[in-house]
Amino acid sequence: GLTAIRPQVFTLVLRALWLDLIEQDRRGGRRWIAVAIASQLVWQNLHAGFVVGWAFLALHTVEQIWRRRPVRHLLVLAPVLVALVAINPYGFEYYPYLARALSMDRPLIGEWQPIWHAAPAAIAVVGAATLVALLALLGAGPRSAPGWPILVAAIYLATSHERHVSIYALVWFAYVPALVAATQAGRTLQRAWERPAHLAARTVGIVITALCFTLFASHRPWRLVVPGTTREGAPSPYPVGPVAYLDQHGFAGNVFVPF
Repeated sequence: GLTAIRPQVFTLVLRALWLDLIEQDRRGGRRWIAVAIASQLVWQNLHAGFVVGWAFLALHTVEQIWRRRPVRHLLVLAPVLVALVAINPYGFEYYPYLARALSMDRPLIGEWQPIWHAAPAAIAVVGAATLVALLALLGAGPRSAPGWPILVAAIYLATSHERHVSIYALVWFAYVPALVAATQAGRTLQRAWERPAHLAARTVGIVITALCFTLFASHRPWRLVVPGTTREGAPSPYPVGPVAYLDQHGFAGNVFVPF
């Protein structure tokens, strides 16, 4: 309820799928490879964020080498995934496009700024989540923390660009709870939650859930709208007003906007 419906949402959904596929490989499965190939064919034609899937799969490969686990199938899969990129409406032109898009500077787009340019509340949430993640990771140690390179990379991405905080959140929920559960603090929380007579933990959980649903509903996510400049003058990169004006006057032709 906090985001516009845009291609990045597809990347979040498929990123979740690939985290599961990586987990299947970590457990020794191989059937996931067919799902990875099929999902990339869809992903690359929806959003260029599929390269994040590549990056995390590469980090998983490095971790498996470090753990002395089999990686031959991963090394064979890599060139296959690269070759699959050509299956798109633009053919081989997609490759140089990716090179330009990934290296492009975006100084005028707010969500591509570092996290310390965000609102103080956002910085506090990301900072607290990162502190919990790092303390749990240091407590468990890399050997007992599967997926730690992906977690560290996600922290770096979120710190570098506000846009990637959503990807970091997904990775955080995938890996950090298990790390916390193995600590003394995690075991204390577990005991507090499981005690039948202890209603405080359940009460807190119910209140937080109710607040989350209230916040979700307040944004009315069922209304698909394009955000435009408000009547009070708050700017927006989406020219809703001009487009409505042109539509009212029957304009036909091409226009160029600065965004």
